[in-house]
Amino acid sequence: MADAYSNFYDRVVMHERHNPSIAATYQKLTNKDVFSDVTILAGGDKLVGHAGIISSRCEELLPLPPADEKKRKKKHDVKLKKEAPTGVILGKILEYIYTGRVDFSKVADLKEVLHLYIGASYFKLYRLNYLCEKWLLEKFTVQTVVELLKESTDLKENRMKGLCMQFALQHYNEFISNKDGIRILGIDLFQEVVAGFQSSVPPPEPYTPDNTPPDTLIDDLKRMHDTMAYHDIVFTVEGEQVRAHKAILAAHSDDIVNIFERADVPLLKASSFKAMLRFLYYGDDNLDPSAACELVNFARSYRLPLLLKICEDKIRFNITIETALNVLLVAYIPDPTKTELYNELKAKAYPFILENLTEIELAPVRMMPPDISIDLLLRIQEAWRTGSYGFGSDGSSSADYGSSSSSSSSSSSAPPKTAARTPAPPPRGTGGAETLPPPTLGGSGGSGVAFPPAPPPRGSGVTLPPALTTSATSLREPEASPKLTKSTSKKDLNSEIDPKKGKNKKEEEKRKKEEKKRQEKEKKEKTKTKKGAKPGADPFS
Repeated sequence: MADAYSNFYDRVVMHERHNPSIAATYQKLTNKDVFSDVTILAGGDKLVGHAGIISSRCEELLPLPPADEKKRKKKHDVKLKKEAPTGVILGKILEYIYTGRVDFSKVADLKEVLHLYIGASYFKLYRLNYLCEKWLLEKFTVQTVVELLKESTDLKENRMKGLCMQFALQHYNEFISNKDGIRILGIDLFQEVVAGFQSSVPPPEPYTPDNTPPDTLIDDLKRMHDTMAYHDIVFTVEGEQVRAHKAILAAHSDDIVNIFERADVPLLKASSFKAMLRFLYYGDDNLDPSAACELVNFARSYRLPLLLKICEDKIRFNITIETALNVLLVAYIPDPTKTELYNELKAKAYPFILENLTEIELAPVRMMPPDISIDLLLRIQEAWRTGSYGFGSDGSSSADYGSSSSSSSSSSSAPPKTAARTPAPPPRGTGGAETLPPPTLGGSGGSGVAFPPAPPPRGSGVTLPPALTTSATSLREPEASPKLTKSTSKKDLNSEIDPKKGKNKKEEEKRKKEEKKRQEKEKKEKTKTKKGAKPGADPFS
């Protein structure tokens, strides 16, 4: 029977889901005066604890606080009744409350575990009952069962007595032949064993997957986080009030105690700070990648290695449009011990940024270290030269950029003017009646008047086109420019042709006069200075 129980319990233990690191962290607070706010008095023993943890895990020991915060006390004294566990047993119960487990290797003997088993029943810690029972069943032998049968009978612990009786009946011949055992049990209890063998006493109901008390450590710690029962500090993050327990934060890091004095966390967003609290309270590592990027520096500053590892793993495999620049910022944190990680982040972040350059908002780069801007520009340049990531190739970013720039330049500026070429004359002696094309005044490129072709050599037989035979009919005579008369001066003519030009000329003459006056004034001052200076004197003294 013990083997059947043992196999079942092993399967259950293998599926325990609470994080060992969380249990180890809360172990640091067990019966330690680290921001403690509870004093437990049991007989002549005095233990300390933390109200938030105890009330969330065992309301039989300390109930949850009243809803009205005005009625809450800063310190709490709990005085237990006479029948309650005391001393070492109460300390083991607190160990279980804080960690969800018990180190049975440090228990003195089987009787002490039996007393712990009974204490768990007193505080309705049924999971602890299960753990004690599992451990005791593994230790069952004829000799140990004799001792436990006697002790459980004296303490009126019926379930454990029934389990011992069942083992004794399964090993009946060996059990009744143990003379030392008969002496320990006494005649009455020995006769009860014999009577049970004759009447086939039914055993206690064994634990099965349906009735096994679940491990509620994580759920209870999550409830404490959600309610913040008996909180003793309030942080201000982005103007939002966030409650917490000093002891739980201090259990993770001694350095984090430094923020208790100001209770202000300006380096984090409220969402990131809350994500960190969820991890510290009950091991929730479901961090948003953006929050993970923010928390890397915080975890390094306050020596939170587990949180730092979670954040690094999160950002390593979650580079997105929103987080790419933040991941890059993490990769430039000066830490020689993280060179391999930071190189990996750069190797992943830069290609992602280049592939999604049009979608990523680059404005935050202005606030980042200069090395990031320089390296990013160099990688963009290299991508342009090699045609990588859609740069510098047909149909790519560079092609689109080039086409758009060329089209804009062509639309904004006119094509350069070129002088019209004069067609070459026909070869001499052709004798044909070939005629030259008519001249154009605008030129082929709109550059101005094109000059007529040179006349053919004499005797070639080439006749000139009609447009060139009479210049009076083919070319317009230029308009006559206005002639000067006695009543019209050149100055008036310039003003008449271009009034603006005449005005500018007046301003130019005025400026020249003022400049001449200024030069004459400077000349006089220099002469005066020379006359007043003493011979051999230092002009700069």
